[in-house]
Order: sequence, then C-alpha cells, then structure tokens
Amino acid sequence: MKYCNIHDNIGVDGSKNILGSNGKALKGVGGGLYVLNGRLENCIIENNIATTAPWEDTSKTWSTGIGGGICLDATEGNGCNPDNAIVLNCIIRNNSTTPTDDGDSFQSQGGGIAIKSGKLINSLVVGNSVNGSLNNQSVGGGVCCTEKDAYVINCTVAKNHVQGLGGGIGFQTTNADGMTATVANCIAWNNTCREDDYGTGNANIRFGNPQTDGKLPERVTIGAICVPEKTVSASAITSDPKFVDVAGGNYRLAEGSPCIDAGDDPAIEGYDTDLAGNARIFGASVDLGAYEVTDGSAIDDVEIQEGEVVRTQYYTLQGVEVTYPSVSGLYIVKKTFDTKQIITEKVFITIK
Repeated sequence: MKYCNIHDNIGVDGSKNILGSNGKALKGVGGGLYVLNGRLENCIIENNIATTAPWEDTSKTWSTGIGGGICLDATEGNGCNPDNAIVLNCIIRNNSTTPTDDGDSFQSQGGGIAIKSGKLINSLVVGNSVNGSLNNQSVGGGVCCTEKDAYVINCTVAKNHVQGLGGGIGFQTTNADGMTATVANCIAWNNTCREDDYGTGNANIRFGNPQTDGKLPERVTIGAICVPEKTVSASAITSDPKFVDVAGGNYRLAEGSPCIDAGDDPAIEGYDTDLAGNARIFGASVDLGAYEVTDGSAIDDVEIQEGEVVRTQYYTLQGVEVTYPSVSGLYIVKKTFDTKQIITEKVFITIK
C-alpha cells in the first residue's frame, strides 16, 4: 500500500461488549490498520484509536488497545520473517490506544504503532499516546515492540506519551520472552511517561534493567541514537538534536545538529531514500532520524584528498541513484576513498 492517508478509524468499540475467542473482552488491535505480512510505504496514519469506549457493564473497564495507528505483524508459521512486514517512509501521528485516561483499564501498547514483528524504517512518529490507567505494562507511547523480531531504524520519535513506561519507544516484557528488538539511527526526544519509579531512562526509550525488566536488556540492541537519558546507551548523543521547527511540525535537522553524519550506515542498507524522498547517505555517514540533510550543511566542501577513489555513486537531486548520468545536469556525487573517507558534492555533469 502506497501514498494513502489513513485517518479517523477505530479498532473496536468497547461499548458493544464483544468477546474474543478466549471469552475475554475483544482487544482493539490496529486502530488505523493491521499490517500482516505486507508493506506500507509513503503513507500518513493519523487520528486513529484502537479502543473507543469502555465496556458498558458494571465494571466500565477499558479493553486493551494494541497499536493506535498500526499493528505490524510478520508472523510466518510459528516464527516470523521481519522482512515480510515493513512500514517505510511514513508519518504516524496523533493516534492513541484509547481516547482518554481512566482509572480502570487493561494494559495497552503502542500509541502510534505496535510491532509484533517487522520493521519500521525512515518514519516520523509524533504526538501519539497510550492512555488508560497507570499500568506498568502500558508501554510505548510512540512505538512498542511486543512479541518477536522488531526493528526501528532511522526514525524520529517525538512528543509521544504513555501512562505506563517508555514514552517514545518501549518493549513489552510480560509474555514476551521471544521478543528481540533493534533500535538504530533513531532520535527519541521530548516523549513523556508516568512518574518513573521502575528504573531510570524510561521517558524516551525504555531500555529496562535486570531488577525490573528481567532479561529485557539482553534482548534489545541499541545502536546509534539521540536520546536525553544517558542510561539508555553509553554512546548515545544526549544533546538537543536541533529540529528545524517543532512548533510547526518540522522535524528535519537544522544546520549544526549533532545528529548529522552520526549514524551507522549498515543499519539503513538497502533503503535509499529518507522520509522526504531525498537520498541516503550524504556526507560522512547517514544522519540520525527520519530525514537526511541534503543542503550545504551536510555536503562537504571539496578538498584535495589523499588516497584512491574505490567507489563513486551518482544521485539525482530527487535522491534517485543512477549507474551513471544519461543526460546533462546537476547531480550529487559521492566518492568513497580507500582511506574510508567519503566526499559528497554537487556536480554539473555534461553528457555529449
């Protein structure tokens, strides 16, 4: 599915008192959509709700909501192949598991997206929420990895909230011993969660600790990231990522951002464009977050280099890689030297 705007949908209306196959209240799974072994690309998923009302019985209890915007599932037999379920270059914003907080509700996960298994790549996850009661198993205001192999690569996760733990990116621990997750080249910033009395560093990425989360830290791999909490990763960038205009919803990186050229190239291998359609990678390395800086702040000034060019890549200004230009015009040329230095420049190439 490509180029769609998926908005204002619901997963389940709890007031209908519908039971699931287990005899319990039906869960709202995927308020906007449930992606089972599919690919969602260049879409906007917004203003969806997983569960819209409490049960209209004496308990008034809210059902579980899993994935306010999306539930992503790469199930394959008894296992999974995360390459079978991919959300790529998407904006996931203003979704929620339930529309309001409540003192009596079951745990919910993934206000923006719940990844049972699969990959979330080059996407902006902003303004989503896991509402409900103060439940420690309500996890992942923006993103929650819940069951099997999950990947969150080159995403910007900002201004999400959870009534539990992991305001930006969270990892379910209950009944999830098979869950493994990788987070790389991501920015998690200005996310919020409940008062943190279950370990440090839960507001933006719930990495967990052995005292409160069992073996969770052993099952989550944290790569290059920008996050305020030093407890998440010793190598994390903890300074302001310098977004262009948060108030205006512009989460591109401004000139001088510490996230420019700070990523790990192999993590994004095979995905050639960012959320805006610009080419990855400019400069020395891939940028963190959903957007690659492609103006002068990220393109190196060309200087005489020592060493031999071992690889030359050509891109159009729209970010499309070409084997070699077929028509005259301005191109982005990326040269890799045997010294491992990379130079990226804009060049006018004349084709005779």
